[in-house]
Order: sequence, then C-alpha cells, then structure tokens
Amino acid sequence: MGFIILKMYHIGSTSKLITWTAVMQRVEAGKLDLNTDINTYLDFEMPLGLEKSLGKTATEPITMTHLMTHTPGFEDYPGMLFRLSEDELLPLNEYIKKYLPARIFPAGEVAAYSNYGTALAGYVVERVSGLPFSEYIEKNIFTPLNMKSSTYRQLTTSDFSARIAKPYRFINGSYVEGSFEYILPEPAGSMSTTASDMANFMIAHLSGGAYDGEQILKEETLNEMHKQRFTYDPDLGGMTLGFMEGVFNDKNVLFHSGGTMLYNTCLYLIPEVNTGIFISYSGGNHLLHSEVFQEFMDFYYPINTEIKGVPGEGSRERAKKFIGEYQMNRRSITTDEKINSILGGGIITIDVNEDGYLLVTNVGETNEFVEIEPGVYQNLREGRTQDYFGNFHKIVFKTDHLGRIMLTTDGPMTYSKAPFIQLWVLQH
Repeated sequence: MGFIILKMYHIGSTSKLITWTAVMQRVEAGKLDLNTDINTYLDFEMPLGLEKSLGKTATEPITMTHLMTHTPGFEDYPGMLFRLSEDELLPLNEYIKKYLPARIFPAGEVAAYSNYGTALAGYVVERVSGLPFSEYIEKNIFTPLNMKSSTYRQLTTSDFSARIAKPYRFINGSYVEGSFEYILPEPAGSMSTTASDMANFMIAHLSGGAYDGEQILKEETLNEMHKQRFTYDPDLGGMTLGFMEGVFNDKNVLFHSGGTMLYNTCLYLIPEVNTGIFISYSGGNHLLHSEVFQEFMDFYYPINTEIKGVPGEGSRERAKKFIGEYQMNRRSITTDEKINSILGGGIITIDVNEDGYLLVTNVGETNEFVEIEPGVYQNLREGRTQDYFGNFHKIVFKTDHLGRIMLTTDGPMTYSKAPFIQLWVLQH
C-alpha cells in the first residue's frame, strides 16, 4: 500500500485567518476587547494623529475591530514583505516598532488592506498570552486541530527542498523553477501548510469551532467572527472579523486569498452548505483559484439569472464626474515607496461610452457597468471577475475624508480619484 506525502505551501495572506482566530480566542478568554484602544495592549505608543500634511491632527483610536476589518488607516509598505536572505529577518517585536507606518486615514472610515495591521494584532496576541506568536499558534490552534504539517516559523533552505512543493514562476512564456523566499511579518503571511491541515481548520470553522473532540472557539464566538462588521453599502460584500465576504451564485461566501512571490492560495467557506475549499499552487496565475472556485459554484450551484441593464435617462451625464484614474488606498505617501504605489499597479480607470455605460478597467480587463441608481453601478459580466479582493460585481462611489471621489467595492479595498495634477505628471 502506497502513501501520499503532502507537500507544504507558503499560503501568504491566507495565514491571516489563523491569526484572527487566535485573536478571537483571546477575546473569548477575556484578555482582549475588540473595541478598546490598541495602545492598551502595547509596549510602545501608537500615534493618535494623522500625518500633518493631511490636515487633520487627531482621529479616533485604533481598535482590534479596525485591524480585523482593514480600516485602521495605516499607509502600506509592499516592499517590506519579502526577503531573500535569512539575515534580513526580524523578530516580531522588532519589526512592529521599526516599520510602524504613518496613519493616513481616520480609523474606521477607509478600507485599505494592511499587512502591518495583522502583524500588530499578532503582536498583541503575543503580549496578552505571554507566548511568542508562533508558539501560541502551535499550542492553541495547530495542536488541537492536528495540523502537524503547519508552521509560522521561517523554513530554512534545506526544509524548502525537502518539505515545500517545488515553486515555479511563469516568465516570458515558460515556467522557470523558483528559488527561496522569506516572508515578513509572521502573523500576516509566513505560514506554511498542507491542504489536509487546512481541511481541519475549515472543518472547525464550519462546525461551531470543534474538530475531532477539540474546541478551539465557542460556537457563539465563531458566529461573531463570521458576522459582517464593515461595508460601504448593504449590497456590497465587506469584511467580517478577518474574513472577506461576498455572494457567489446566490451563496454567501467567506474567503481569504494569499499571494507570495512564488505561491498563490485561497480558502473559501460556504457555511450555508457546510462546504470549504482550499486551493494552493505555484505558477504565476494569481487568479486561477478564483476561476476554479467559480467553476465549482457554476457546476454545483448554477444560477440562470442573466444580468441585464440599460442606462437610464441622464445616466451618461451623471457618469462623467466619475471619469478618471483611481489609485488604491493601500499605498504609501510618506516614504520612497510612494512612487511604486502609483506606478506599480493597483489602479482602476473609469470612462463612459456614448450609450452611458461605465467602462471600468481593473487588472488589465475592461468591463461594462450599468447605473442602477445614482452612484451605484452593476457589472454586466457574469461569473468570475478580474479582482484580488472580491467578486467586483458592483461598485459604489462615495467621498473620502479629503473630499475626493472614492470607488468602493467588495472586500477590504478602496480607490480614491487621483487629482488632475498627479495625472498630468504621470503622463509627462
């Protein structure tokens, strides 16, 4: 009889779901409060004010709920995530203090995906539990769930060749074997695991916190974790306490994707039908998991509703004010990375055609949207869409704290309209 040896994968930001589960354990134990100033749990001071250049000197304190819904208002440093040398790694307590980001949005107002926010939450777990973060996870989640092939500890190069699935990158039309990567910070994305281990984690989340006689969370705590806590519009998918949420083929889905330089991952839960799907692979197609998931939904839960819509009277004129370039609010404005934040992607462009349809270009794909009410537009494309953070079936225009038009959609991401002068600089 043969045995299948399951290889481990770096799952990137899907790791965050385990971090948020640990947070809820500490909430359940009475050691954390979701709505208390995060400074209560820290050994350094989180500034209360926004960057002076933003014209607002004070804002509400950051809470754990803000961290779990990606609304603390931090700027983001994408260049701080990956390392090629073990010598460049930092302990969590040093990372948290060295890379403390500026606060650029009022807490609770602007969704801007934050790796630092998750790292900060992991550091709070470390502080209130008295255990190093990775050790806490091993003792309180991996062991009771029998996740014997899972770790947040950075694997060495020898581990990499022996235990990790061989990675590839798609370069110039062919697959090239990848080398090695280290991922910072731990709570936000360094976890390595197998599909069978993540199956145990999904079973616990679909079974009231229980797995094989072990209880990692009470059912009522888990229900609170799965409940929507932030959205810009009732018709948009938003954030629970850690999960992204959306409606796929009329089913409510909780999910979280993750991407590293070499691997791509997503975990999907469909609580209504007690189903979980975990997909992890290497090869360069960041959206393959969403294509597979959509195919699964179309096969098992097909819907026949055809998305239709015709622009109403005056819709073209109303749409003109939305024409322009929208920059992802997950960005830096105070460091050298601010140029990369503008030029390195995360841009949605909006135009309008003669018939009044909004033309929305996101991640290289243009879709037609139709106005269903002023400021609210429905995507006419059916099935999977080209987006990392949700199903991108609807967009709602709002106003950010600086008075700029802001594009909001499913999940923990928003985009603010770039000022004309910035557009002119980029074009010249």
